[in-house]
Amino acid sequence: MTGKAIINSRPLVTVLMSVYDEKLLYLKQAVESILNQTYHNLEIIIVDDFCGQDCAGMLEDYAKKDRRIFLIKNSQNMGLTKSLNTGLKYVHGTYIARMDSDDISVPDRIEQQVRFMERHKDVAVCGTLLCNAENGERIKILRYSASMRVRAVRMMLYNAGAAHPSAMIRTEFLKKNHIRYNEAFHRAQDYALWSEIIYRGGKMHILPKVMLKYRMHEGQISSAFHEEQVQCARAVRIQNLERHLNDSLSEREKKRYHALAEQILAGTFRDDIKLILKIQSGVHGVHPGILKKELLMNWWARGIRAVRNKEGAGAGYFWNRYALSIARPDNLIYAFLYFVLKI
Repeated sequence: MTGKAIINSRPLVTVLMSVYDEKLLYLKQAVESILNQTYHNLEIIIVDDFCGQDCAGMLEDYAKKDRRIFLIKNSQNMGLTKSLNTGLKYVHGTYIARMDSDDISVPDRIEQQVRFMERHKDVAVCGTLLCNAENGERIKILRYSASMRVRAVRMMLYNAGAAHPSAMIRTEFLKKNHIRYNEAFHRAQDYALWSEIIYRGGKMHILPKVMLKYRMHEGQISSAFHEEQVQCARAVRIQNLERHLNDSLSEREKKRYHALAEQILAGTFRDDIKLILKIQSGVHGVHPGILKKELLMNWWARGIRAVRNKEGAGAGYFWNRYALSIARPDNLIYAFLYFVLKI
């Protein structure tokens, strides 16, 4: 480990970053976007995940120039999940601000998030909106204003949590609930982390402001390891579902559920509906009414997507008792919120 004494014995915010062979320009922009924050009471933990000489040299230079930087060097490449857990061992801050080595935080990101977290002591995670780092276009994050009861249900379908590199996490909540990154997941580690936080009662809020410029390029984890990302996300999805089910799903049912959640047409509609009814009747620990509505909205979203993509969703997909239950007044209101207001 290198780096001089940290600025305070208990700094308010710990910025946590892991680096592995990043482009030097991207790394420079990422680190300096943190060093130049309007909020100065920081410690910056950077895990050098066995970088090459150029990246390692740049990190060492930064650590020598700024006493807030605490540099940890892995003796071999450990991957993002394990590297973040290594960094968590050295956290002193009241809050942990995640940061990726190729993104750019806007100058007042941390100040805005600290202000919100200080005013809302019941919130465990505060995320922000994103824009493309290259062209400034806002990246769509649908339904970011959902309630926690809705978010808990949606985590059984997809990652409905905050954008990982934009997140600020309350350290006390992690320690109290013994939560860290699940090292069983080399990818989709944020999906697993958010699931643990939400299902242990942690509240999450997304600030309706663009506070992070997100880098979209071929080298990033979510592109280079897409298949592994998908498989890890599916494992988290099933874990989230089965923790709320009385009975486990068969392998065939799991595959069908993934197709439903990912809005892919596969198999027969009758078997899909049978699985949905099984889930609805055997669930516990989440709001059953919201679960029914979310599954119904997902059904219609999948059908609409299939029609647009000319994938063969015929009239039978929409003209059946289950699909037509959307005509109930309460379901119509929910559909308006879901499809029109995007809540």
